[in-house]
Amino acid sequence: MSLKTNKEILKKERKNVRIDKLSESQIIPLKIDFMFTQIFNDENYDFALYQLLSDVLSIKKEVFIGNIRYLNRDLKNSNKKNMLNKVDLLIKHKMFNEDGNEEEEYINVEINTSNSMLRRNKVYSNKIGSFSLDVGDNTYDNIDRLVQVNFDFFDTNKLRLVSISQMKDQDNIIDTGWDDIFYTISVNFALNPWYNLIDEREKKVANWCILMNTNDLETFKRKAEEIMGKDDAEKLICRVEELSCDKENIALFTKLSNEEMAFNTRLAEAERDAKKRYKDGVEEGIEKGIEQGIEQGLEKGEVLKLIVQVCRKMQKGKTVEEIAEDLEEPKQTIEQIYKAALKNHVDESQKEKIYEEVKLYQ
Repeated sequence: MSLKTNKEILKKERKNVRIDKLSESQIIPLKIDFMFTQIFNDENYDFALYQLLSDVLSIKKEVFIGNIRYLNRDLKNSNKKNMLNKVDLLIKHKMFNEDGNEEEEYINVEINTSNSMLRRNKVYSNKIGSFSLDVGDNTYDNIDRLVQVNFDFFDTNKLRLVSISQMKDQDNIIDTGWDDIFYTISVNFALNPWYNLIDEREKKVANWCILMNTNDLETFKRKAEEIMGKDDAEKLICRVEELSCDKENIALFTKLSNEEMAFNTRLAEAERDAKKRYKDGVEEGIEKGIEQGIEQGLEKGEVLKLIVQVCRKMQKGKTVEEIAEDLEEPKQTIEQIYKAALKNHVDESQKEKIYEEVKLYQ
């Protein structure tokens, strides 16, 4: 069997890697959609949701307890292509405004593993906004505010861990017709030991980022206890371990991991190819630059030599035609040097200056 055949077989085997059981120290991370949705959409684990919302939105946990209603994650779709629109988490939060009047707002939490999901979330926010409208409504006054929280598990263009966006004008005044708020959690900041957490909110959110990102059981236990205390942490840990032992979940996780591995491999190959092309281009550019520089250097050297020769013949009283004939150079070239030399008193020591003036004629 040839070496090539062996490699092809090995490649096929790697493509079909299947894990039936995780090691005892491993869990399926909460950043995986189906893990997040199975826990945070389950009323039995609402204590975890209360804590998450409290830490991200910087609101007392008690404000949410008993005041949230889980909504259907499937969004109505009028798209002819029938694209799947299923949010990760959608709830209705009942609260009281400054005047003491009861109000409601939508809260949508999304786990994003790629930049392309951000446009999808924009579609989600528009669809959710329309939920407040009833058939026959002739006003938009009843549209409830949306709070969207995005956990971005990729490099963003943000400058901090927690970014808050809201529609404002150039005077920094909030647009009363668009009071939706968007929270962007740039997870990579939390995973970077060199990043300085700027306030108490970021410290709490960083713990959530590490908790969601890790597949190590001990790290998960430690962070869960820091976030919500030992009793609630134990309930959450038991559920995560249970889900991480489920064969269907493991099979799906394995499939997603293989797809991610394949994507990362293609991405790495593309990056290597791009770097090689860039390196080759730079080297070729340098080589051409050196060649051009040498050519230009030789050209200048030859011109300076010619200037000296012209100046010496001019000092002997020879004409342009005579000099051109003696040096076997085009009359036009000699004429240019002749004019420049005259301006500089036919002084060969001024050959650099004469050279610069000759260039102006070209």
